[in-house]
Amino acid sequence: MKNLVTSVIAMVALTACFGSSESELPDYYVGKTEPAPMLADNAKDIVEELNDTSGYRFSFLSPFSVGRNKLEKLSLLDGMRRGLSPRQSLSEGYTSLGISETGGSADGPCGGTVSVDISASQTNGKYTISLKDYCETLDGSDITSNGSMVMDMSGSDNAGSVKFTLDITSTDGIDTQATAGRLVWSVSSTGAVLMTLNMSSHDSKTDDSFKVENFVYEENLLSPLTISASGRVYASSLDGYVDITTPTKFTGESLYAGFSEGEMVFSAGSATTTLTVRDDGECDLLVDEDGDDVVELTETGECSGYLF
Repeated sequence: MKNLVTSVIAMVALTACFGSSESELPDYYVGKTEPAPMLADNAKDIVEELNDTSGYRFSFLSPFSVGRNKLEKLSLLDGMRRGLSPRQSLSEGYTSLGISETGGSADGPCGGTVSVDISASQTNGKYTISLKDYCETLDGSDITSNGSMVMDMSGSDNAGSVKFTLDITSTDGIDTQATAGRLVWSVSSTGAVLMTLNMSSHDSKTDDSFKVENFVYEENLLSPLTISASGRVYASSLDGYVDITTPTKFTGESLYAGFSEGEMVFSAGSATTTLTVRDDGECDLLVDEDGDDVVELTETGECSGYLF
């Protein structure tokens, strides 16, 4: 869970910021909707695929990127994306256009507009960014974006609840990227984090598409550290969906000290891949291709190589 944990910690530092509207979200997923084929020869790849992509797919730290191509490099969007970190200002992307940190609007470099609306108090805040045919030129191509990002929050410096909704489409006139999602999370003064994520996306250039349904992530940041995750992930690269459950929470002294116990199950139809922490701190990866309790593959490695 390394990438996801790091992303959540980065977002915890923003509890004085934001959240979302409750409007219905579009579903941009266009891939297969049956269980992903999970066999002994590809189960490890499936687990590693979820690990490798979770940093930008699950965290919303890069909400404007699906495939890693030029659309994610737009200065406005990238500035706001990089602003979602403890070391950056969220206003980095739009203040360069002459918009005040308290809000306003501006023309895009090659057309359209971006508007920012902010209302905040000591314990509550709402932050809305709207793009209407907003255009930037990148590598000789005009990239036009439409959509919105809305965030609401309530809480104090070290505890609060946040909702974050986005629906943004960007195109260069040939290729289009679309991402929509809603993140709801809370942080308590005792260090407990609860996050629920639903999102979908599609990149017409690469035909990369994915969807996350009811992904629930729970973590206690204090020692002992505990982590669990559950939900369903669809991805075109997986040829279907994988369900994730955590029968036994992963437990350890700290994020970087490894885990002393934990079990996570990746299932696709009757096939299961079980990740279990060993006594020596490494993880066993056990693959049952057809649910008959016969293990077709056993592999041992560092847990950080498998986990989010």
